[in-house]
Amino acid sequence: MHARIRTLAVLPSLTFLLAAGAGSFAAFADDVLAQFKQTPAKAQEAVMSAVWAGGQPYVDGSWVIFRALSPEARASAVRAAADFARAYASSDAFKKQYAANRTSQAPKPPVPPKSWAEQHAEQNAQFAKSMADMKANLPKMPANMQKSMQDTIDQMQAQHEAQEKDAEFQAMMEKSVTMGYESQKQQYASQLKQFQLDHPEDPNVLVATRLKAFLAMSATVPAEAQLVPVNGKMKFADKSLEAKPYFWKQCYRAGKPSVDAAREAAEAWLKAIQ
Repeated sequence: MHARIRTLAVLPSLTFLLAAGAGSFAAFADDVLAQFKQTPAKAQEAVMSAVWAGGQPYVDGSWVIFRALSPEARASAVRAAADFARAYASSDAFKKQYAANRTSQAPKPPVPPKSWAEQHAEQNAQFAKSMADMKANLPKMPANMQKSMQDTIDQMQAQHEAQEKDAEFQAMMEKSVTMGYESQKQQYASQLKQFQLDHPEDPNVLVATRLKAFLAMSATVPAEAQLVPVNGKMKFADKSLEAKPYFWKQCYRAGKPSVDAAREAAEAWLKAIQ
């Protein structure tokens, strides 16, 4: 994976801890961060991304570095990453950024439209200007086209006057303005409800959701599974395992000690915030 790391198995879909990138989010110690070519700022950004959006954020780092570690060292890196993620997610700085994200990314209510009376007046003014322009340009047209254009102008004028006198049509237009705005408000309410479910005011509620998702997923990762070469790459012999998502496979590649360390950290964190 070259200079990318999937913060894999440690804290849920939070994916900011293990396998592919456990070490990269590694602990408070500068030497651990330096080992995986990370800064505290980058690690914090990755944690926020994992909590806010779920999934598996990419950060500069090295899966190769992680894979080169012994199983024990990988597990240690995962624990360090969990410590870092948990400490940052508990900080005022994290809570402030989370609140800012909610403010900036929350659905915006629709802008109330102009009343039909206002829109009607504007449309009439625009129509009158268009008629005046067409009439002004009529003498400039070739003689053989003037009658046809005059007929068009007369027809448009007659249609406009008929609509102006049609009370049913005017009522329908006014209703369409109201219904359109009501539809926008309903859509906004639905979007806001979903947003609040996806990004609750208390960040710990979302952290708990990510942790639970990770624990459920990682519980299905076997300690051992048969791999077979396919076109120069090792793949699971069991097709059901080969069909698993990338994150699941990275957990497997990270090894059981790393997954166990990630699960222990996730369980402890979940217990502390529930």
